Amino acid sequence: MKQFIKYILFFSLLISVKSYGSHTNTYAYYDSLTYDLYTHQQWKKLTVAGKEALSNGFDYYYLRVRLGIACYHLQNYRQSITHFRKALQFNSSDSFALEYLYYDLIETGQKEEAILLASQNPSALSAIAGSGKNPFEFFFAEGGYTPDAISGHRPQELMGNDSIYGEEDTYAGESYFHAGTSLHILPSLSCYLGYSNLGIDKEKHFSGSTVVNHLDSINKTIYSLNYFYSFPGKLFDTLIPYNVKQNEFYITTSWIPRPGYSITPAFHYINGITQTYTSEYQLLPRADTSYLLASDNKWYFINDTVSRYKIGQQVNKYSNYVISLAASKEWRNFSFGINVTYASLTTYGKQKQLGLNATWFPFGNLNLYATTSLTGFFYKKDKRLIFDQLVGGRIAPKLWLEGLFTLGNLSLYNEKNAFIAYNLADRIKLRTGANLIITLGRHIDLSLMYRFYTKEYDYLYYRKPPVGSPPGSIPITNTIKYNNQSIIGGIKWKL
Repeated sequence: MKQFIKYILFFSLLISVKSYGSHTNTYAYYDSLTYDLYTHQQWKKLTVAGKEALSNGFDYYYLRVRLGIACYHLQNYRQSITHFRKALQFNSSDSFALEYLYYDLIETGQKEEAILLASQNPSALSAIAGSGKNPFEFFFAEGGYTPDAISGHRPQELMGNDSIYGEEDTYAGESYFHAGTSLHILPSLSCYLGYSNLGIDKEKHFSGSTVVNHLDSINKTIYSLNYFYSFPGKLFDTLIPYNVKQNEFYITTSWIPRPGYSITPAFHYINGITQTYTSEYQLLPRADTSYLLASDNKWYFINDTVSRYKIGQQVNKYSNYVISLAASKEWRNFSFGINVTYASLTTYGKQKQLGLNATWFPFGNLNLYATTSLTGFFYKKDKRLIFDQLVGGRIAPKLWLEGLFTLGNLSLYNEKNAFIAYNLADRIKLRTGANLIITLGRHIDLSLMYRFYTKEYDYLYYRKPPVGSPPGSIPITNTIKYNNQSIIGGIKWKL
Protein backbone atom coordinates (compact mmCIF):
# COMPACT_ATOMS: atom_id res chain seq x y z
CA MET A 1 0.00 0.00 0.00
CA LYS A 2 2.81 2.42 0.86
CA GLN A 3 4.54 1.52 -2.39
CA PHE A 4 1.35 2.30 -4.31
CA ILE A 5 1.03 5.71 -2.61
CA LYS A 6 4.64 6.50 -3.56
CA TYR A 7 3.87 5.78 -7.23
CA ILE A 8 0.78 8.00 -7.06
CA LEU A 9 2.78 10.88 -5.56
CA PHE A 10 5.58 10.46 -8.13
CA PHE A 11 3.19 10.56 -11.13
CA SER A 12 1.34 13.52 -9.59
CA LEU A 13 4.63 15.38 -9.37
CA LEU A 14 5.42 14.57 -13.02
CA ILE A 15 1.97 15.79 -14.08
CA SER A 16 2.37 19.02 -12.12
CA VAL A 17 5.84 19.66 -13.60
CA LYS A 18 4.52 18.94 -17.08
CA SER A 19 1.55 21.17 -16.47
CA TYR A 20 3.81 23.96 -15.24
CA GLY A 21 6.09 23.59 -18.26
CA SER A 22 3.17 23.73 -20.67
CA HIS A 23 1.96 26.80 -18.84
CA THR A 24 5.27 28.63 -19.09
CA ASN A 25 5.90 27.68 -22.73
CA THR A 26 2.87 29.50 -24.08
CA TYR A 27 2.40 32.65 -26.09
CA ALA A 28 0.42 34.26 -23.25
CA TYR A 29 3.17 33.54 -20.73
CA TYR A 30 5.98 35.04 -22.79
CA ASP A 31 3.87 37.98 -23.93
CA SER A 32 2.93 38.82 -20.35
CA LEU A 33 6.47 38.29 -19.04
CA THR A 34 8.21 40.39 -21.70
CA TYR A 35 5.60 43.13 -21.43
CA ASP A 36 6.08 43.29 -17.64
CA LEU A 37 9.87 43.44 -18.02
CA TYR A 38 9.47 46.11 -20.71
CA THR A 39 7.25 48.34 -18.54
CA HIS A 40 9.72 48.01 -15.64
CA GLN A 41 12.69 48.68 -17.99
CA GLN A 42 14.51 45.52 -16.92
CA TRP A 43 16.37 45.35 -20.22
CA LYS A 44 18.84 42.53 -19.50
CA LYS A 45 16.15 40.21 -18.13
CA LEU A 46 13.98 41.11 -21.10
CA THR A 47 16.67 40.00 -23.58
CA VAL A 48 17.02 36.67 -21.74
CA ALA A 49 13.28 36.05 -21.70
CA GLY A 50 12.93 37.13 -25.31
CA LYS A 51 15.67 34.77 -26.51
CA GLU A 52 13.96 31.95 -24.63
CA ALA A 53 10.67 32.76 -26.32
CA LEU A 54 12.31 32.77 -29.75
CA SER A 55 14.05 29.46 -29.07
CA ASN A 56 10.66 27.98 -28.16
CA GLY A 57 9.17 29.07 -31.48
CA PHE A 58 7.34 32.25 -30.48
CA ASP A 59 8.10 35.13 -32.84
CA TYR A 60 5.79 38.09 -33.31
CA TYR A 61 5.81 41.86 -33.75
CA TYR A 62 5.57 43.01 -30.12
CA LEU A 63 8.22 40.57 -28.94
CA ARG A 64 10.67 41.83 -31.55
CA VAL A 65 9.91 45.47 -30.74
CA ARG A 66 10.46 44.89 -27.03
CA LEU A 67 13.73 43.08 -27.72
CA GLY A 68 14.82 45.84 -30.09
CA ILE A 69 14.13 48.54 -27.49
CA ALA A 70 15.91 46.53 -24.81
CA CYS A 71 19.01 46.10 -27.00
CA TYR A 72 18.90 49.79 -27.90
CA HIS A 73 18.96 50.82 -24.23
CA LEU A 74 21.76 48.33 -23.60
CA GLN A 75 23.61 50.04 -26.53
CA ASN A 76 23.75 46.79 -28.48
CA TYR A 77 22.59 48.64 -31.57
CA ARG A 78 23.55 45.96 -34.09
CA GLN A 79 21.42 43.37 -32.27
CA SER A 80 18.66 45.96 -32.05
CA ILE A 81 18.82 46.32 -35.85
CA THR A 82 18.17 42.59 -36.23
CA HIS A 83 15.06 42.72 -34.04
CA PHE A 84 13.57 45.84 -35.65
CA ARG A 85 14.14 44.47 -39.16
CA LYS A 86 12.22 41.39 -38.09
CA ALA A 87 9.50 43.50 -36.49
CA LEU A 88 9.06 45.38 -39.77
CA GLN A 89 8.51 42.09 -41.54
CA PHE A 90 5.37 41.76 -39.40
CA ASN A 91 4.37 45.43 -39.85
CA SER A 92 6.38 47.21 -42.55
CA SER A 93 4.83 50.65 -42.08
CA ASP A 94 5.15 50.96 -38.31
CA SER A 95 6.74 54.36 -37.65
CA PHE A 96 7.79 53.36 -34.12
CA ALA A 97 10.01 50.50 -35.33
CA LEU A 98 11.25 52.54 -38.29
CA GLU A 99 12.40 55.36 -36.07
CA TYR A 100 14.34 53.05 -33.75
CA LEU A 101 15.89 51.29 -36.75
CA TYR A 102 16.98 54.64 -38.19
CA TYR A 103 18.79 55.60 -34.98
CA ASP A 104 20.33 52.12 -34.72
CA LEU A 105 21.86 52.57 -38.16
CA ILE A 106 23.20 56.02 -37.25
CA GLU A 107 24.75 54.73 -34.01
CA THR A 108 26.56 51.92 -35.85
CA GLY A 109 28.00 54.19 -38.54
CA GLN A 110 25.69 52.97 -41.32
CA LYS A 111 24.53 56.43 -42.29
CA GLU A 112 24.09 55.60 -46.00
CA GLU A 113 21.61 52.88 -45.16
CA ALA A 114 19.85 55.18 -42.70
CA ILE A 115 19.41 57.73 -45.48
CA LEU A 116 18.03 55.01 -47.76
CA LEU A 117 15.58 53.94 -45.03
CA ALA A 118 14.39 57.53 -44.58
CA SER A 119 13.88 57.96 -48.33
CA GLN A 120 11.81 54.78 -48.47
CA ASN A 121 9.65 55.89 -45.53
CA PRO A 122 9.32 59.68 -45.86
CA SER A 123 6.05 59.97 -43.94
CA ALA A 124 7.49 58.16 -40.92
CA LEU A 125 11.04 59.54 -40.86
CA SER A 126 11.04 62.91 -42.58
CA ALA A 127 10.85 64.77 -39.28
CA ILE A 128 14.00 63.20 -37.83
CA ALA A 129 15.99 62.61 -41.05
CA GLY A 130 15.45 66.07 -42.56
CA SER A 131 14.22 66.96 -46.00
CA GLY A 132 17.09 65.22 -47.82
CA LYS A 133 17.24 67.92 -50.50
CA ASN A 134 20.96 68.64 -49.91
CA PRO A 135 22.94 65.98 -51.82
CA PHE A 136 26.20 66.74 -49.98
CA GLU A 137 26.89 64.62 -46.93
CA PHE A 138 30.27 65.96 -45.77
CA PHE A 139 33.50 67.67 -46.79
CA PHE A 140 36.83 66.22 -45.72
CA ALA A 141 40.43 67.45 -45.73
CA GLU A 142 43.65 66.09 -44.30
CA GLY A 143 47.35 66.75 -44.59
CA GLY A 144 50.72 66.03 -43.05
CA TYR A 145 54.47 65.80 -43.43
CA THR A 146 56.96 62.94 -43.27
CA PRO A 147 60.47 64.15 -42.34
CA ASP A 148 63.76 62.87 -43.71
CA ALA A 149 64.79 59.70 -41.90
CA ILE A 150 67.42 58.35 -44.29
CA SER A 151 70.33 60.76 -43.89
CA GLY A 152 71.39 59.11 -40.65
CA HIS A 153 71.35 55.65 -42.23
CA ARG A 154 72.82 56.14 -45.69
CA PRO A 155 76.44 55.14 -46.26
CA GLN A 156 78.82 58.07 -45.83
CA GLU A 157 80.65 56.87 -48.91
CA LEU A 158 79.10 54.65 -51.53
CA MET A 159 82.55 53.38 -52.43
CA GLY A 160 84.82 51.31 -50.28
CA ASN A 161 88.44 50.38 -50.81
CA ASP A 162 87.36 47.56 -53.10
CA SER A 163 84.94 49.50 -55.30
CA ILE A 164 85.13 51.87 -58.25
CA TYR A 165 81.60 53.32 -58.48
CA GLY A 166 78.31 53.53 -56.55
CA GLU A 167 74.90 55.23 -56.72
CA GLU A 168 71.68 55.50 -54.70
CA ASP A 169 68.30 57.23 -54.95
CA THR A 170 66.77 58.17 -51.58
CA TYR A 171 63.79 59.98 -50.06
CA ALA A 172 64.44 63.11 -48.03
CA GLY A 173 60.93 64.12 -46.93
CA GLU A 174 57.31 64.10 -48.03
CA SER A 175 54.31 66.45 -47.80
CA TYR A 176 50.71 65.34 -48.33
CA PHE A 177 47.32 67.02 -48.76
CA HIS A 178 43.89 65.60 -49.57
CA ALA A 179 40.44 67.15 -49.95
CA GLY A 180 37.16 65.50 -50.91
CA THR A 181 33.41 65.49 -50.60
CA SER A 182 30.70 62.87 -50.27
CA LEU A 183 27.30 63.24 -51.85
CA HIS A 184 24.19 61.19 -52.49
CA ILE A 185 23.25 60.69 -56.12
CA LEU A 186 20.30 58.42 -55.36
CA PRO A 187 18.90 57.19 -52.03
CA SER A 188 20.73 53.88 -52.49
CA LEU A 189 23.81 55.35 -54.20
CA SER A 190 26.43 57.64 -52.68
CA CYS A 191 29.69 58.93 -54.15
CA TYR A 192 32.97 60.26 -52.81
CA LEU A 193 35.24 62.49 -54.91
CA GLY A 194 38.74 63.39 -53.74
CA TYR A 195 41.96 65.05 -54.85
CA SER A 196 45.42 64.52 -53.33
CA ASN A 197 48.75 66.25 -53.80
CA LEU A 198 52.00 64.56 -52.86
CA GLY A 199 55.33 66.39 -52.83
CA ILE A 200 58.40 64.21 -52.36
CA ASP A 201 61.92 65.49 -51.75
CA LYS A 202 64.55 63.10 -53.10
CA GLU A 203 68.31 62.92 -53.47
CA LYS A 204 70.40 61.21 -56.12
CA HIS A 205 73.85 60.27 -54.86
CA PHE A 206 76.77 59.38 -57.17
CA SER A 207 80.27 58.35 -56.15
CA GLY A 208 83.11 57.13 -58.36
CA SER A 209 86.87 57.09 -58.81
CA THR A 210 88.53 59.09 -61.57
CA VAL A 211 92.14 59.31 -62.76
CA VAL A 212 93.84 62.71 -63.05
CA ASN A 213 97.32 63.75 -64.10
CA HIS A 214 99.19 65.70 -61.49
CA LEU A 215 102.31 67.76 -62.13
CA ASP A 216 104.75 66.72 -59.44
CA SER A 217 107.90 68.60 -60.37
CA ILE A 218 109.88 70.39 -63.09
CA ASN A 219 113.54 69.50 -63.60
CA LYS A 220 115.73 72.09 -65.36
CA THR A 221 119.04 71.13 -66.95
CA ILE A 222 121.35 72.90 -69.44
CA TYR A 223 119.92 70.67 -72.16
CA SER A 224 116.19 70.58 -71.36
CA LEU A 225 113.28 71.52 -69.20
CA ASN A 226 111.53 68.27 -68.01
CA TYR A 227 108.00 67.92 -66.54
CA PHE A 228 107.25 64.94 -64.22
CA TYR A 229 103.66 63.75 -63.61
CA SER A 230 101.85 61.21 -61.47
CA PHE A 231 98.35 59.81 -62.14
CA PRO A 232 96.56 59.43 -58.80
CA GLY A 233 92.93 58.39 -58.37
CA LYS A 234 90.44 60.97 -57.21
CA LEU A 235 87.01 60.44 -55.62
CA PHE A 236 84.07 61.90 -57.46
CA ASP A 237 81.11 62.41 -55.09
CA THR A 238 77.99 64.45 -55.71
CA LEU A 239 74.52 64.72 -54.14
CA ILE A 240 71.70 66.11 -56.32
CA PRO A 241 68.45 67.15 -54.59
CA TYR A 242 65.27 67.04 -56.67
CA ASN A 243 61.50 66.87 -56.25
CA VAL A 244 58.67 64.55 -57.29
CA LYS A 245 55.24 66.14 -57.72
CA GLN A 246 52.26 63.80 -57.76
CA ASN A 247 48.57 64.61 -58.30
CA GLU A 248 45.94 62.01 -57.48
CA PHE A 249 42.23 61.76 -58.24
CA TYR A 250 39.94 59.34 -56.46
CA ILE A 251 36.30 58.37 -56.94
CA THR A 252 34.26 55.69 -55.25
CA THR A 253 30.55 54.91 -55.17
CA SER A 254 28.62 52.88 -52.63
CA TRP A 255 25.47 51.07 -53.71
CA ILE A 256 23.10 49.37 -51.27
CA PRO A 257 21.21 46.72 -53.28
CA ARG A 258 19.35 45.51 -50.19
CA PRO A 259 19.50 46.14 -46.44
CA GLY A 260 22.75 44.93 -44.91
CA TYR A 261 24.64 44.70 -48.21
CA SER A 262 26.84 47.19 -50.05
CA ILE A 263 28.86 47.12 -53.27
CA THR A 264 31.64 49.69 -53.63
CA PRO A 265 33.64 50.19 -56.84
CA ALA A 266 36.52 52.71 -56.85
CA PHE A 267 39.04 54.24 -59.23
CA HIS A 268 42.32 55.94 -58.26
CA TYR A 269 44.33 57.82 -60.90
CA ILE A 270 47.88 59.08 -60.26
CA ASN A 271 49.77 61.54 -62.44
CA GLY A 272 53.30 62.62 -61.58
CA ILE A 273 56.43 64.33 -62.82
CA THR A 274 59.97 63.55 -61.71
CA GLN A 275 63.59 63.69 -62.83
CA THR A 276 65.94 60.87 -63.70
CA TYR A 277 69.68 61.32 -63.24
CA THR A 278 72.30 59.08 -64.87
CA SER A 279 76.07 59.12 -64.88
CA GLU A 280 78.35 58.32 -67.80
CA TYR A 281 82.02 57.43 -67.37
CA GLN A 282 84.15 59.23 -69.96
CA LEU A 283 87.82 59.02 -70.97
CA LEU A 284 88.91 62.29 -72.58
CA PRO A 285 92.16 62.73 -74.59
CA ARG A 286 94.53 65.33 -73.32
CA ALA A 287 97.89 66.70 -74.42
CA ASP A 288 100.20 68.14 -71.81
CA THR A 289 103.70 69.52 -71.63
CA SER A 290 106.40 66.86 -71.54
CA TYR A 291 109.76 68.64 -72.02
CA LEU A 292 111.57 71.54 -73.71
CA LEU A 293 114.87 70.97 -75.55
CA ALA A 294 117.41 73.74 -75.33
CA SER A 295 119.02 72.69 -78.60
CA ASP A 296 116.03 73.63 -80.74
CA ASN A 297 114.00 75.60 -78.18
CA LYS A 298 110.98 73.44 -79.07
CA TRP A 299 108.20 72.18 -76.79
CA TYR A 300 107.33 68.46 -76.82
CA PHE A 301 103.99 67.11 -75.53
CA ILE A 302 102.67 63.88 -74.01
CA ASN A 303 99.30 62.51 -75.05
CA ASP A 304 97.25 60.88 -72.26
CA THR A 305 93.64 60.59 -71.09
CA VAL A 306 91.71 61.90 -68.13
CA SER A 307 88.52 60.34 -66.78
CA ARG A 308 85.35 61.98 -65.51
CA TYR A 309 81.66 61.27 -64.83
CA LYS A 310 79.11 63.21 -66.83
CA ILE A 311 75.71 63.62 -65.14
CA GLY A 312 72.67 63.54 -67.37
CA GLN A 313 69.17 64.70 -66.43
CA GLN A 314 65.82 63.74 -67.93
CA VAL A 315 62.33 64.92 -66.95
CA ASN A 316 59.84 62.05 -66.79
CA LYS A 317 56.08 62.02 -66.55
CA TYR A 318 54.23 58.95 -65.34
CA SER A 319 50.66 57.75 -64.87
CA ASN A 320 49.41 55.04 -62.53
CA TYR A 321 45.96 53.74 -61.70
CA VAL A 322 44.08 51.34 -59.44
CA ILE A 323 40.66 49.80 -60.10
CA SER A 324 38.91 48.30 -57.08
CA LEU A 325 35.67 46.50 -56.32
CA ALA A 326 34.57 45.75 -52.75
CA ALA A 327 31.47 44.16 -51.25
CA SER A 328 30.35 43.89 -47.63
CA LYS A 329 27.67 42.16 -45.61
CA GLU A 330 26.41 43.18 -42.16
CA TRP A 331 25.47 40.21 -39.99
CA ARG A 332 24.62 40.58 -36.32
CA ASN A 333 27.74 41.87 -34.54
CA PHE A 334 29.97 41.32 -37.56
CA SER A 335 30.74 43.00 -40.85
CA PHE A 336 32.33 40.86 -43.57
CA GLY A 337 34.00 42.17 -46.69
CA ILE A 338 35.78 41.06 -49.83
CA ASN A 339 37.73 43.19 -52.29
CA VAL A 340 39.62 42.72 -55.53
CA THR A 341 41.90 45.27 -57.23
CA TYR A 342 43.72 45.59 -60.54
CA ALA A 343 46.53 48.14 -60.62
CA SER A 344 49.26 49.59 -62.78
CA LEU A 345 51.73 51.17 -60.36
CA THR A 346 54.83 50.51 -62.45
CA THR A 347 55.71 50.39 -66.14
CA TYR A 348 56.83 46.77 -65.89
CA GLY A 349 53.51 45.02 -65.34
CA LYS A 350 50.18 44.93 -63.54
CA GLN A 351 49.44 44.07 -59.92
CA LYS A 352 46.44 42.12 -58.64
CA GLN A 353 45.08 41.81 -55.12
CA LEU A 354 42.40 39.74 -53.43
CA GLY A 355 41.49 40.58 -49.85
CA LEU A 356 39.14 39.41 -47.11
CA ASN A 357 38.26 41.33 -43.97
CA ALA A 358 36.02 40.96 -40.95
CA THR A 359 35.06 43.49 -38.29
CA TRP A 360 33.75 42.36 -34.93
CA PHE A 361 31.69 44.61 -32.65
CA PRO A 362 31.59 42.59 -29.40
CA PHE A 363 29.08 44.90 -27.72
CA GLY A 364 27.10 45.69 -30.86
CA ASN A 365 28.27 49.32 -30.91
CA LEU A 366 31.31 51.49 -31.61
CA ASN A 367 32.61 51.31 -28.04
CA LEU A 368 34.92 48.47 -29.10
CA TYR A 369 35.66 46.95 -32.49
CA ALA A 370 38.38 44.97 -34.22
CA THR A 371 39.07 44.58 -37.95
CA THR A 372 41.25 41.80 -39.33
CA SER A 373 42.32 41.86 -42.99
CA LEU A 374 44.28 39.38 -45.07
CA THR A 375 45.30 40.29 -48.63
CA GLY A 376 46.97 38.26 -51.34
CA PHE A 377 49.25 40.26 -53.63
CA PHE A 378 50.25 39.02 -57.10
CA TYR A 379 52.80 40.66 -59.39
CA LYS A 380 54.62 38.42 -61.87
CA LYS A 381 56.55 35.96 -59.68
CA ASP A 382 56.05 38.14 -56.62
CA LYS A 383 53.32 36.55 -54.49
CA ARG A 384 52.85 37.57 -50.90
CA LEU A 385 50.37 37.84 -48.03
CA ILE A 386 49.76 41.07 -46.14
CA PHE A 387 48.18 40.96 -42.69
CA ASP A 388 46.51 43.98 -41.12
CA GLN A 389 44.94 44.28 -37.67
CA LEU A 390 43.08 47.27 -36.23
CA VAL A 391 41.55 47.56 -32.76
CA GLY A 392 39.60 50.63 -31.74
CA GLY A 393 37.12 51.92 -29.24
CA ARG A 394 35.58 54.82 -27.42
CA ILE A 395 37.80 56.10 -24.60
CA ALA A 396 35.66 59.16 -23.76
CA PRO A 397 32.13 60.27 -24.72
CA LYS A 398 33.35 61.98 -27.91
CA LEU A 399 36.81 60.45 -28.32
CA TRP A 400 37.92 57.27 -30.09
CA LEU A 401 41.36 55.69 -30.19
CA GLU A 402 42.51 53.09 -32.72
CA GLY A 403 45.71 51.07 -32.88
CA LEU A 404 46.88 49.22 -35.99
CA PHE A 405 49.57 46.81 -37.09
CA THR A 406 50.48 45.76 -40.64
CA LEU A 407 52.93 43.02 -41.50
CA GLY A 408 54.16 42.40 -45.04
CA ASN A 409 55.91 44.08 -47.94
CA LEU A 410 53.71 47.04 -48.98
CA SER A 411 55.60 47.85 -52.17
CA LEU A 412 53.09 48.47 -55.02
CA TYR A 413 50.27 47.66 -52.58
CA ASN A 414 46.94 49.48 -52.32
CA GLU A 415 44.39 49.50 -49.51
CA LYS A 416 41.14 51.00 -48.20
CA ASN A 417 39.34 50.31 -51.46
CA ALA A 418 42.21 51.84 -53.48
CA PHE A 419 42.19 55.10 -51.50
CA ILE A 420 45.88 54.58 -50.63
CA ALA A 421 48.37 53.34 -53.26
CA TYR A 422 52.05 52.71 -52.50
CA ASN A 423 53.68 53.45 -55.85
CA LEU A 424 57.03 54.62 -54.44
CA ALA A 425 60.24 52.63 -54.65
CA ASP A 426 61.15 52.12 -50.99
CA ARG A 427 59.77 48.93 -49.47
CA ILE A 428 57.60 49.14 -46.33
CA LYS A 429 58.21 45.95 -44.34
CA LEU A 430 56.31 46.83 -41.17
CA ARG A 431 53.78 49.49 -40.21
CA THR A 432 52.26 50.36 -36.86
CA GLY A 433 50.31 53.39 -35.78
CA ALA A 434 47.40 54.98 -33.99
CA ASN A 435 44.36 57.07 -34.93
CA LEU A 436 42.62 59.59 -32.71
CA ILE A 437 39.09 60.72 -33.66
CA ILE A 438 37.34 63.57 -31.86
CA THR A 439 33.70 64.56 -32.39
CA LEU A 440 32.99 68.25 -31.90
CA GLY A 441 29.23 68.59 -31.90
CA ARG A 442 27.01 67.41 -34.74
CA HIS A 443 28.99 68.81 -37.65
CA ILE A 444 32.75 68.51 -37.06
CA ASP A 445 35.04 65.51 -36.59
CA LEU A 446 38.78 65.90 -36.09
CA SER A 447 41.31 63.14 -36.67
CA LEU A 448 45.00 62.67 -35.99
CA MET A 449 46.95 59.76 -37.49
CA TYR A 450 50.41 58.64 -36.45
CA ARG A 451 52.37 56.05 -38.44
CA PHE A 452 55.67 54.32 -37.73
CA TYR A 453 57.33 52.51 -40.65
CA THR A 454 60.19 50.10 -41.03
CA LYS A 455 61.49 50.63 -44.57
CA GLU A 456 64.38 49.61 -46.78
CA TYR A 457 65.95 50.59 -50.09
CA ASP A 458 68.73 49.25 -52.30
CA TYR A 459 71.90 50.97 -53.43
CA LEU A 460 74.33 49.81 -56.12
CA TYR A 461 78.11 49.78 -56.31
CA TYR A 462 80.69 48.14 -58.54
CA ARG A 463 83.51 46.22 -56.94
CA LYS A 464 86.99 45.75 -58.34
CA PRO A 465 87.69 42.21 -59.53
CA PRO A 466 89.98 40.12 -57.32
CA VAL A 467 93.68 40.03 -58.16
CA GLY A 468 94.30 37.61 -61.00
CA SER A 469 90.72 37.82 -62.30
CA PRO A 470 89.77 39.11 -65.75
CA PRO A 471 89.46 42.91 -65.97
CA GLY A 472 86.06 44.44 -65.38
CA SER A 473 83.80 45.19 -62.41
CA ILE A 474 81.33 43.23 -60.31
CA PRO A 475 77.92 44.86 -59.57
CA ILE A 476 76.82 44.56 -55.94
CA THR A 477 73.40 45.50 -54.51
CA ASN A 478 73.21 46.34 -50.81
CA THR A 479 70.14 47.07 -48.70
CA ILE A 480 69.76 49.91 -46.21
CA LYS A 481 67.08 49.60 -43.51
CA TYR A 482 65.68 52.60 -41.68
CA ASN A 483 62.67 53.73 -39.64
CA ASN A 484 60.34 56.57 -40.55
CA GLN A 485 57.37 58.36 -38.99
CA SER A 486 54.50 60.51 -40.22
CA ILE A 487 51.68 62.54 -38.68
CA ILE A 488 48.51 63.46 -40.59
CA GLY A 489 45.71 65.64 -39.28
CA GLY A 490 42.20 65.74 -40.73
CA ILE A 491 38.85 67.51 -40.42
CA LYS A 492 35.41 66.37 -41.55
CA TRP A 493 32.56 68.84 -41.82
CA LYS A 494 29.22 66.99 -41.76
CA LEU A 495 26.22 68.71 -43.34
